[in-house]
Formats: sequence, C-alpha cells, structure tokens
Amino acid sequence: MDIRCGIINETFKYYKGVFAENNVARFKTFPEKLWDKYPERDMVPGGVDLFEQKSIKLVAGKNDFAAFQVGVFADENFVFSVTRDLALGAKKGYKTIRVEVDCDLDVACNIEDMVKDDDRNWRCDVLLRQNSKEYEAYETAMLWVELKTKPDTAAGAHKGKVRVFTSYMFEDERLVEELDFEVEVIDFVLKETKETSLNLDLWQHNSILARICEVSLYSDDHFDLMENYVKSLAALGQKAVTIIASDVPWSGQFFYRSTVETNNMYEYNMAKVTRKKDGTFAYDFSVMERYIKLCEKYGIDRYIEVFGLINVWVDPEYGFGHIAEDYPDALKIRYWDEKDCCMKYMDRGEYIDDYIRALQDFFEEKGLLHKVVLIADEPLDHEYYKAIVDRVKKVAPKFKFTAAINNVEHVAQSADDFDVFTVYITGVGEQYDASQEYRKKGKIVNWYVCCVPWYPNNFLRSHLLETRLVGFMTEFLNLDGFLRWDYTFWNRSVRENLTLGRFFAGDGNFVYPCRDGKPLLSMRYKQLIRAAQDFELLQELKKKEGGQEFIDSIWPRIFKITDKKELLKCNRSAGDDYVLDFEVYQQVRKEILERLKG
Repeated sequence: MDIRCGIINETFKYYKGVFAENNVARFKTFPEKLWDKYPERDMVPGGVDLFEQKSIKLVAGKNDFAAFQVGVFADENFVFSVTRDLALGAKKGYKTIRVEVDCDLDVACNIEDMVKDDDRNWRCDVLLRQNSKEYEAYETAMLWVELKTKPDTAAGAHKGKVRVFTSYMFEDERLVEELDFEVEVIDFVLKETKETSLNLDLWQHNSILARICEVSLYSDDHFDLMENYVKSLAALGQKAVTIIASDVPWSGQFFYRSTVETNNMYEYNMAKVTRKKDGTFAYDFSVMERYIKLCEKYGIDRYIEVFGLINVWVDPEYGFGHIAEDYPDALKIRYWDEKDCCMKYMDRGEYIDDYIRALQDFFEEKGLLHKVVLIADEPLDHEYYKAIVDRVKKVAPKFKFTAAINNVEHVAQSADDFDVFTVYITGVGEQYDASQEYRKKGKIVNWYVCCVPWYPNNFLRSHLLETRLVGFMTEFLNLDGFLRWDYTFWNRSVRENLTLGRFFAGDGNFVYPCRDGKPLLSMRYKQLIRAAQDFELLQELKKKEGGQEFIDSIWPRIFKITDKKELLKCNRSAGDDYVLDFEVYQQVRKEILERLKG
C-alpha cells in the first residue's frame, strides 16, 4: 500500500475533479520520468504539492488558535480515522489509516468533507465531527487540525508531531510517517471573538433552517435548532438579529424561475395576526420576542434588523405583486379571520398601517426600539423607496432605517434617513469620500459582497485568504464592518452540491446542516474568525504609541494598490489587488502580536 502524507497551512484548499482553475490545466499529461525536468508543468490542486511538505511553523497569541491541515493519500481503499477507537471499512479489503496529533496544546481534529462546485470540481470546505470516513483508492483525505491556546498558556515554542499509522482489520498498527509542527505562542491575550468590534452582519434564514431540518416553523424544536446556530453566529462576533416581519420579502430570491435542483427559499413572517369579529386586528409578536431574547442570550444584541416592511421584492408574473393596491409597497401580511375562520391577506393600506404601528409600539414597550432598524435590500429607485419610507414614517415615526445599497446614488439621497450605511464594495470606492464624511458625523458605514464580484468574495472556489481579508479590508477602508446576506441559505442537497441557481456555490452559506441539529462549520467560517481577530488586533494596535504608523506600513504588504477607489473597482483577477500568501499574513500577525505583548 502506497501512502503519502503532507502538512500544510490553514488556507490551502484541496480539490479534485476536472482540475481546471482560472482556465489553466491542473493535471499531468506526460510521463512521470519527465516531471522533474518540467516542474512548471507539475500542476496540482492549489499549485502546491502538499506531500512534499513534512513540517510547518505557526504563530498564535494566547486565547487563540493555530491551525494546519494534514493530507493522506493511498493507492488502496482505506478508512481514515482520527480516534483510537476501532474503525473498520464496510467493505472487504479496506485498510485503516489513523492519524494522531501529539502536542501539549489542546488539539481538535476535523476530517474535511468535499462539496461540488459550479465548475464540477469537488472542494474541501465542511469540517466534520465524525471520527472516521471511508475513501476509495487514489483519493486524498484531508484533516483540519486546530491547536488551541488558553489565556495562561506559556509563551514560547510548543512543538508537536503528527503520526500516521496503518493496519488491516485486527492486525497491529505500524507507523508510516511522522510530520513535525511548531507553534510559537506570543504573550498577548486575544479577546473572545464574540467580543470583537467588527460590525459583522450575516442575515439569518430560519425558515430554510426549519425546512431542511424537517421541524415545524417556530416550534420548540425549531428554537432548539436555532439556538445551536445562534451559538455559532455569536462565536463569529455577529452583531445583528434578523427579524422577518412579512411573508416572502425576497420573493424566494426568484428560485422558482430556476431550472436547477433547489429548495423552497421563502422566508415567512414571525408575527401572527388575527382579525377579530369586530373588525379590529390583534397581533402576536411573541416569536419575534423569543428569537430576540435567544440572540441576546449569546451576545447578539447590537442591532435588530427588520426585513419585509420596506422595499419588498416583486415578481407579478409569478404572483408576487401588490395585494393592497393603495399601499406603495408589496407587503404580504397574512391573518386569520375569526368571522369565517379563513386565512386572508391585508388588502388595504390602512390595515398595513395599523400593523406597522403596532410593531413599533411592541418594540417600544419592550425597550428595544433604539436597536431596531427597518432594512431594505438593494433599493433600486430612490423615489419609489422614499414614498415607502414616508408612508411608514407617518404611522410609525420612531423607526430608523438602513439598507444594503448597490446603487451608489442612493447613498447621498438617503443620508438624512440612515444611521447605518451598508454599501456594496464597488459603491464604497465610488462614494469613498462621502462614506468618510458620514463616519465623521457618527454614522456607521459597512461594506458587503454578495453574488458578485468575483474577487474578493467568499464563494466555495474563492481563495480562503479572501475571507480572511475582510478584517484588513474593513480597517484599510476605515469602515466599521462587513455584511453578507447568507449563513444558512441552502438547497436540498447542500452537503453534496452547493449549486444555487443564479448564485455561485458557497454564496449562500458559511455552515452546513447535520443530523444532530448542530451546524457543521466550514473552512470559510474559520477564516471569518481570523478576519474578526485581525480587525480587533488592529484596533488594539491603534491605542499604542506609533501603532497607526505601523498599521500604515502593513498595507503595502497586503494590498498591491494604494488608491482605495482604484482597489474597489474589482475588475481584475484574484491576487491582482491584494496578496494571497499565507506566510505574509502570518508574519503580519506575528509582528502585531509582538508589538502588543506586555
């Protein structure tokens, strides 16, 4: 049995399939005896032969983590195991390959699972919790290894080994190979990620969560599920609560028009409405309150973003039009009528006014109104948007407003209405001077990416350093935070295939569903933690004498373009505007920690 092993940094992403990346062939088409003669043609996933690497050196602070990956290849069927418990193959002939990590730091190991990308490649992303997995001959198993430091971990070098063993059935194991690693722990204690200041806003799609996990919407079982996912959001440093206040505010993202296999993408109202026999309406906002309290329990409490009250998306051809013709927006507020026991929709503007007024009163009564913002997703026409906002202000004047803005003209036009601006990355460049003026006036300014641009982004095919770049990018642009519309936006076969119709694979999620009701984290999720850490370390560094000068010296090492307006045109390829070299990011992290220690 031919077994090959290697060790590599946390931003490497193994893939298999058609081996096409950026239109460059990634497979060998000539005899092995010629490989050394033509090394530039020796194409492998990620452009790196991980099996040639047998050791790695990493850096971490205290209350931090270092991470690396181990790759194991075999030319026979095998069971890959990370436990001392017995793990046998389900079919005859499967050998067992076991990996054990030895270090004085706390060690956590996750077998990496692959999902299918739009380009027919399978890429590692999912971090499994199971301790073993079967592989066919000539496959490569990838293992995520995380070394956790505590606030009182001793500073200095912590060395360790990765040992790879093999056996067949009940025979004794034999040692195949040892790989070496070292973590240099620097004497600075990092904040918990949930306490970092990056204004992180990942929208929550809890109706999709209920459908994929097959529980009743907003039931106790659903709340048990949501709690697991809220915990994982809080661990990223999430700051905003997503509240859905009308039915299908995004019109299901128009997935009913897609020809690919997908899921029901509708989000439903968290409020329950009843029309009494006397014609008045009664409102039950208890689900909203329960979800807000759940998020507060884990520290997600900076904002409460209410979707579905302004700029509802429409598609009249498919039935997603206006129900109340005398109301400027296409709100769909469903209620139960006591008179005839039928479910109906509010079809008059005065009814919708009453609902919005009642919602404002609810938030005010609960002492939450100061955190609430009514959010619009990419309003197109300002006059249309303004008519909606003006209508809301007449009946609920205490509400504040915000939007994810992809139309740069809307930034200046909405300056008086918004306390929080979230602008698409290219719009930040076009409105950069304005964004800085708004920040001087105390407004919050965030940036976002979504289904575009190609670079930088957080797709399955994106380089993992593009996700880590979020922290540095936010500080480089002198902004407050980062927004993405996704967290659990899944199709039916998300664990195998991330194809999402008009969205690119990975555009809709940072975590994956699991049968135990807890989210499976991803490699992209881990890099988002790095982004929050990087941003916080820069904030700490600014408090030090000479800290800003040092930060300014960092930028040429990470960004290849100094003109921020030019950078955000995003019309080049990955790596043209910013550096995609793990060693650069590690060295920068080390120097920052060294300046902060003591």
